[in-house]
Order: sequence, then structure tokens, then C-alpha cells
Amino acid sequence: MKIHWTFKETIGTLFLLGAVIYLPVLISDYTSPKVMPFRPKAPRQQTIRVFPSDPPTRRAVMDVLAKQLNAIRSEQFDEAYQSASLGIRSQIPLTEFERMIRIQFEPMLRYEQLEFSEVYDDGSQALVRTRLSMEGRPTAVYSYVMAMEENQWRVGGVLPEDAIQTIVPPPKTAPP
Repeated sequence: MKIHWTFKETIGTLFLLGAVIYLPVLISDYTSPKVMPFRPKAPRQQTIRVFPSDPPTRRAVMDVLAKQLNAIRSEQFDEAYQSASLGIRSQIPLTEFERMIRIQFEPMLRYEQLEFSEVYDDGSQALVRTRLSMEGRPTAVYSYVMAMEENQWRVGGVLPEDAIQTIVPPPKTAPP
């Protein structure tokens, strides 16, 4: 019996010793930074195929945007809020909408001229850029995503062009 016990004891000791030696190595491998090639995968994005809008769609999108921007300029935020998509209205109350406009989209309160780019759509979403000008000089450019809801176009999102430049910085040039 003693030999059998020694064998069990030896196996147990070897197992314990292996765990004591291997466990710190395993933990340090797991927690220490590794140098490896970094090839980030692009996040999964919704891809939409948009085409230049037909004249009635273009007019409808431009009318909604002009109505909303004119209401904002007149500080009729409740009217402007009605042009926002259901998703925006479910997440942002009217008071927060007004505050957001005053802080983040201040040029919308004081423009003289409104211009639109070509409108692109796929029937359920549309993309368009607007340029607001004051005294003949552009003051802001915005990219809009429009959503077709309840058989009418609504503003689904807006991003200032300078925010796009912040997200994707221009390429750096080498010093001479």
C-alpha cells in the first residue's frame, strides 16, 4: 500500500508543481501586451444603394428641409420638431431638441440663403447636403439623412461637415 500511496503522492506533487509553474506563465501570456499585426475589421455597416432622386422626390426632400430650417430660423422649434423622424422624436424631447439646435447647430438660427446638393435616395432613405450662407458667404454645410415615414420624408439625422472632417482627418503632408 505504501508504494501505491507514494505513486499517488508523486503524481499529485507533479501536478501541483506543474500548475504552480504553468499558471503564472499562462496568466502573464494572457495579460501582457502582444505585438501582433493589427488588421481591424471594418464594422458591419448597413449598405444602401442610392441613386439620384427623381424630380418629385427631390422636391419633397427639399421642401421638408426648407420647412424645418425656416422654422428653426424663426425659432419655431415645435414646428421644426415635427419634421424630425419618429426615432429622433422618441429619443429627444422638444426642449432638448431646441437646446441642441442652439448649441450644436447655431448657424441654422441665422442664415440668409439655403442651397441644396443633388438628392440621392433608395425609396426609404435619402441623402442630401445643405449649405447655409450669410452675406453671400457660406456659414455651414450639413449632411442630412432623410427617412420615409408614414408616406412622407422626415429628417433622420444631420451632421455638420466640420464634424465629418474631425472624424476623418485630412492626410498629413511631410514637412519640406
